Amino acid sequence: MRRPCARQGCPEIVEGTYCEEHEPKTQTPDQLLRPNYGSRWPKLRAAHLKREPLCRLCEMRGHVTPAQDVDHVVPWRGNHTLLLAAWNLQSLCRRCHARKTASDARTAGLRYPNPPRPLHGPLRVVCGPPAVGKTTYARQLGGRIVDLDDILRSLGATARMVTSELIRDAMTIRNGRLQQGSADILVAMLPGQHERRFWSEVWGAEVHRLTAPDPVLRARIMQRPDARREQSLDALRRWSRQWTPDRFDAPVVVVSTATG
Repeated sequence: MRRPCARQGCPEIVEGTYCEEHEPKTQTPDQLLRPNYGSRWPKLRAAHLKREPLCRLCEMRGHVTPAQDVDHVVPWRGNHTLLLAAWNLQSLCRRCHARKTASDARTAGLRYPNPPRPLHGPLRVVCGPPAVGKTTYARQLGGRIVDLDDILRSLGATARMVTSELIRDAMTIRNGRLQQGSADILVAMLPGQHERRFWSEVWGAEVHRLTAPDPVLRARIMQRPDARREQSLDALRRWSRQWTPDRFDAPVVVVSTATG
């Protein structure tokens, strides 16, 4: 039976319920799964690719590769602060982007936990390289400390034996304590500026980054027992490779412990 279109005010006579113009648009399963980046994203993406036209990860390996994608260093997972923050963007080629996305799927939830809503209270983050004095400084601040190294030791890890399973278990425990509000000081290395910015922007933390010259750090490490010494030297080399300075007026309190 032909009848007026069900859209109020439309004069079209149709066989079904709506005319072609007012037929509700259905989404394909692919469209339903696709995240909503919003209207600001295309312009932000284009501007970033113009500023950074080469793949950042390829450049770090000494290769020159045009970038096709703009990646979120910290996966945004629905958080629009992370989606639109300039500090959280990097240009990547398709191959590097695919690899990074696969890695994020395995580890991002542990490395970048979602904060509770509402937050239980102010959080302070104490970060820096090995042997810079993070634990001592955190104790001086006063508060309930959560430290991944302490959790690993409680799970049976030693300087000679730390497995990926133990690290995952320790990070799960760490995140649970933070999300439950049973700790208000986090001790971590956080060599990347995006890591420090994540805790500042998403968790609202006050970030204290401790610093000391490399010779000072190495001298302190050499005073440690043999097994712990090798572990600390490896961690210091890893820190040096991953270190990126504070940018974008990052809200970080920088404290020198060179003489402390």
